[in-house]
Amino acid sequence: MGTWSDLYRALLKTGGVAAVGALEDAMTELRKEANTPWKVAIIKLAAEAVEKYGAKGLDKISEAITALKKGKTPDVSFASLAVHSDCLAALQNAEADDKKKMNDFLVLVGKKTGIILKAVLSAVVNL
Repeated sequence: MGTWSDLYRALLKTGGVAAVGALEDAMTELRKEANTPWKVAIIKLAAEAVEKYGAKGLDKISEAITALKKGKTPDVSFASLAVHSDCLAALQNAEADDKKKMNDFLVLVGKKTGIILKAVLSAVVNL
């Protein structure tokens, strides 16, 4: 099993400096944006979806985005009880403006998670 530094070297070899930069930008943007409890909960939700389902976890996030757009409560039953609870509490407590912001942030997380996952998986196969 490779170490993080092996993964980083493989990423650098696979995609070059540009790929490492894109990965760093995606992670930095998410970290910078995670400035409220509901944003942190959404990132944790995305992480659990990817952890449980791999790349198909992005589909779960996409389904949650679609549900939010339709004004429905998203199915986050795949998440741990703590993350599930945090997300539902955030949704229930959100004002209408916050729900639009939540939807926009969930879209951002889905896009950035895709970039991060693609870069890491590309590097893993080149370890």
